[in-house]
Amino acid sequence: MTDPVVFENDNPKKNLFLSIHAVSKHNQNCKCGSKNCTWHSKSDFTNESILKAVNYYGGGEVLVLCNSRSDVEKLKQHMQTNLPNKKVEFYHAGLGDDSRSATQEKFVIGNIDILVATNASFGVGINLPLVLKVIVIRTPMSIQTISQAIGRGWRKGQQYYVDFYIKEADIIKNRIMLDKEAIGMRSTYRKYALDSFDAVQYLVPNSAADKSKCLLNIILQGVNAASTFLAVPYSDLQDFKKTNSTVRLCNRAK
Repeated sequence: MTDPVVFENDNPKKNLFLSIHAVSKHNQNCKCGSKNCTWHSKSDFTNESILKAVNYYGGGEVLVLCNSRSDVEKLKQHMQTNLPNKKVEFYHAGLGDDSRSATQEKFVIGNIDILVATNASFGVGINLPLVLKVIVIRTPMSIQTISQAIGRGWRKGQQYYVDFYIKEADIIKNRIMLDKEAIGMRSTYRKYALDSFDAVQYLVPNSAADKSKCLLNIILQGVNAASTFLAVPYSDLQDFKKTNSTVRLCNRAK
């Protein structure tokens, strides 16, 4: 494109509660501060805190995202077995078109409680008005994938929650895999892919090391977007401060 005109419009996520549960060889247990979190260095998708996190929600309200199809199918079965009162389904590119369309429609209207899907397969551009909880298990390959996962909720302006469950070991494995794949990429896309993963590597340790930082703004920096600021009318300020003081430090609005 020659001399394009670019219009950029902010879309601040004012009702987002974002938590990153991260562990490493130095921090064997998650230090997020949540009393229900049991995420540790040997955890996988069967971790008890993930089941607790989704058990409070109803039809069409929970979307769980994983990297691989095999993890999606195993997690679906695990959740259905341990949450028999919930309707759980899975969604990935290996399913037929008719099956994916039917599952998507059921989830959007609330006939499925929990949908487990691969990161890339579900939710981009789809109106998900009921989603209140998004869970991402294992480290996404790009900061854009993280940004898209966050965007799955909030379609009606409602309060919603996003939790990432990340292990340093997965980041190392992904980096090795990406370096191998990058050899065959065109130079411009190779730089884009590597820079995007560098942003993921920046996000995780910063979220764990400095709880005073706004996690959403760290992600916005990673996708080269402007930081978002919350403007509160003076008449609402006291109520806002009271509510803000009750949430964990990493979730408090600046």
